Amino acid sequence: MLGVEKLRQVYSRSGLSIKPKATLSKVEMLKEFVRSLGLDPEKVLVRDAFAEPHRIVINGRDEEKAQIRALSEAVKDWLRREILTKNMS
Repeated sequence: MLGVEKLRQVYSRSGLSIKPKATLSKVEMLKEFVRSLGLDPEKVLVRDAFAEPHRIVINGRDEEKAQIRALSEAVKDWLRREILTKNMS
């Protein structure tokens, strides 16, 4: 018969849990991707917020869509710059 400590080790290695695993939202995934490109996602979002100071948020979905749009635009701009610098070389 296996000891209690051995069974605890097996259980902890298996990754089983009664709690649901935390999943990242689309915005959080985009923020991580933008961060991996060397950009600051918070600066991107602040710049976007100041670009449209008259914007009114009715619900959270609208704000999330606006953040996704702003972060996606930052990624597109970064890609354009990278392609242009590669073509210039």
